Amino acid sequence: ARIVEQIRAELGQATPSHDQRAVDGGSFLFDIDELPTALWGRGEDILWAHGESLMICGPQGTGKTTLAGQLLRATLGLGDQEVLGFPVTPNQGRTLYLAMDRPQQTRRALARMFDPDYRDYLEQMLTFWSGPPPADFATHPETLLNLARRYDADLVFIDSIKDAAVGL
Repeated sequence: ARIVEQIRAELGQATPSHDQRAVDGGSFLFDIDELPTALWGRGEDILWAHGESLMICGPQGTGKTTLAGQLLRATLGLGDQEVLGFPVTPNQGRTLYLAMDRPQQTRRALARMFDPDYRDYLEQMLTFWSGPPPADFATHPETLLNLARRYDADLVFIDSIKDAAVGL
């Protein structure tokens, strides 16, 4: 009860900028201007929206890297442009893949998905980073942006976040 009273007291002291962020539950959930553009999905079945993150989670050995590789291939405009029966919109820019968790295993798994005939295209459109990042993303969040800028990437795959932000 004391915590509820404290929260109510703090809300009563909220500044106008905080109040502008607050909206009733019905409006928040149902007054949606438009659906986001799907990077992966169709119509209202959006698995990955443009401008938003996608996180693939699961225990070791369940196919996370394989699924990421299928998405990588499709975002590069290679293959049939579908993953798990949903269309994938090709990325128009460069892609950076941070292979931080077992990069040699990732290399072997992903190499099976790509045709060597696309080597020149992959050299132009895709950069891999092997091993840990130059700094911990949790303590130096600008590191991810700096890597993306350095390799002119507008799409970044992080494999895996536990290796990028130690302690999360």
